[in-house]
Amino acid sequence: MQISEDGVEIRQEGQTRKLLEHVEQVSFSGVRAARLGQPVLYVTERCVFELTQKGLKLIEIAPGIDLERDILALMDHHPIVEELRPMDARIFRNIEIDLRRNLLHLDLLERVAIESKSGQLFLNFEKMRIRTQAEIDRVKGAVAATCAAYGKPVDVIVNYDVLRIDAALGSNGAEMVAGFD
Repeated sequence: MQISEDGVEIRQEGQTRKLLEHVEQVSFSGVRAARLGQPVLYVTERCVFELTQKGLKLIEIAPGIDLERDILALMDHHPIVEELRPMDARIFRNIEIDLRRNLLHLDLLERVAIESKSGQLFLNFEKMRIRTQAEIDRVKGAVAATCAAYGKPVDVIVNYDVLRIDAALGSNGAEMVAGFD
């Protein structure tokens, strides 16, 4: 494999066939993980697949990779191909890409803001995932600190779009959300 400014170029295919219909040993069951509600992604050097209820779906392709020649022709069965987007070209370059920020989209302090003229507290929890009690405590702390710095009562507007709170947190997650309304 060669990486250049133009993208990825496969110079010579490996000897082992990948993405087989059947395998000898299962070390991870994507089907079981998906059934439990966990997102399942298969990331390779040339593309990204997502396991959906309808089957394996090709969702991203590396820049410079030919879909037919470099992916589909090498698979025992074809994935679902609908909207295909390019993989982030930065991952193929020798640069720091601040992956944590990209995955979380916003730092916590960027998700909490008060508009001083109207006294409205804006909480942007879009695409946020809460996994631990410590994360709940950090959210509560950020909100409390922002409100304390403002020093007056505020109205709250919350964006909960695609907010995920792990079920293991039980009522603690629900109490956090209810506390902002």
